[in-house]
Amino acid sequence: MDEKGGKVVHHCEGDSPLKGYLVGGLAGGCSGAKNAAGLPRAATVPYGGEQTWIALKNRFFVTALVSTTAKVGGFEATVARDTAVATYRPESVSARAQVTADGAVTSVFYVGPKKQAILWGLGMKDVMEFGMWRWICYPLVWVLNIFHAAIPNYGVAIILLTILVRLIFWPLTHKSTVGMKKMQEIQPLMKEIQAKYKDNPQRLQQETFALYREHKVNPMSSCLPMLIQIPVFIALFNVLRSAVELRYAPFLWIRDLSQPEALFASWFPFGGLNILPILMAVTTGLQSAFTPSTGDRKQQQMMMIMMPLMMLFMFYSFPSALSLYWFLSNLFSIVQMGLIRRQTAASRAVAVPMEIIDPPQTRQMRRHGK
Repeated sequence: MDEKGGKVVHHCEGDSPLKGYLVGGLAGGCSGAKNAAGLPRAATVPYGGEQTWIALKNRFFVTALVSTTAKVGGFEATVARDTAVATYRPESVSARAQVTADGAVTSVFYVGPKKQAILWGLGMKDVMEFGMWRWICYPLVWVLNIFHAAIPNYGVAIILLTILVRLIFWPLTHKSTVGMKKMQEIQPLMKEIQAKYKDNPQRLQQETFALYREHKVNPMSSCLPMLIQIPVFIALFNVLRSAVELRYAPFLWIRDLSQPEALFASWFPFGGLNILPILMAVTTGLQSAFTPSTGDRKQQQMMMIMMPLMMLFMFYSFPSALSLYWFLSNLFSIVQMGLIRRQTAASRAVAVPMEIIDPPQTRQMRRHGK
C-alpha cells in the first residue's frame, strides 16, 4: 500500500496492476484464488506516480518508507509465489522505490509492529486498513489500550471493553427486547386478524396498525437498535482480529490472545481443544432460547441448534480474543433478557385490589346476629 497524491492506495483493491499478484495472501492478501500452473516463480510489477509513503505489511508488522527528501516517482514490486502448492499463493513481497535527487538524501524508514499510536505519529494511520469502519475502530483501540494501562492484562482489558460496549448499548438492547416481547404477546391476536381478513389485504393492514396502536407496539423498535449496533460489532471484530497488542498476550489458560487456545494439540483434532468457542456456542443457544420469537416455534428450535453449531464452526479457528469478547457479550445479553422476563412476570403478578361489598342484611340475618 502507499499514499499517492493524498490518497491511500491499497493494492488489493480497485484497478491496481498488483492486485492479480496478491491473490490468495495468507495475511492481509487479496481474497480469491487462481491456478499457479505455468506462472513464473516471481514477477516484477512497476507502479508509477509520485508517492508520499510506501508500506509493505502483514497481519501484525509493517515495513515502510515513511518520508524522504528525494522525489519518489513510483516503485517496483516483486512478488514471489509459493511453488510448493498448486494454487497461486504469494510467499514474499518486496518493493524498490524509484527516487531522483540532486544531492544528499535523508529518508525515514519504519520496521516494526502495526501499533496505532506509532503509525499515527508517522502519518500512516491508514496502514491499519480498517476500511469504512475506521471511525469506530480507532477509538476502540485507544480505549483498549487505556484499560490495559490501568490493568496490564489484555484479557482483562477485553473484558472491560466488552462491559463498556454493553453498558452503552444497554438501553437500545433493552428497548429492542421489550419490543420483541410485546410482538410475541400479540401474536395470537395477529393470527386472528390474518385469518379474518385474509381475503381483504387493505382491511388486514388497517386492523394490524390498529392493533399496534392499541397495544403501543412499534415493529421497528425491535429491529432498529440492533441495526445501530452492527457497525460496532464489525469494528470490534476487525480490532480484535488484527491488534498487534494481543500478540503473545496471555490470559488465564490462554497463551496468546491473537491465536486459538490450541490446548492439548497432540491429543485433539483440528489443532487442539478451544474452550472459548465452545462456551460461546453454548451461550449463543441460551441467548436464542431467551430471545422472544414471533415466528414458528419449530423454526426457533431449529435455530437454537443450527446457530450455535454455525458459530462454533466459524469461531473455532479464530483468535481467542474474539471468542472471549463474543462469549462475554452473550452472557450480558442472557442476563439482560432474564431481567426483562423477571420484570414482565412481576408486572403481571400485581393484582388489582378489589373492594368487597357486604350484601344487604335481611331481617332473619339481623335476628341471628349475622
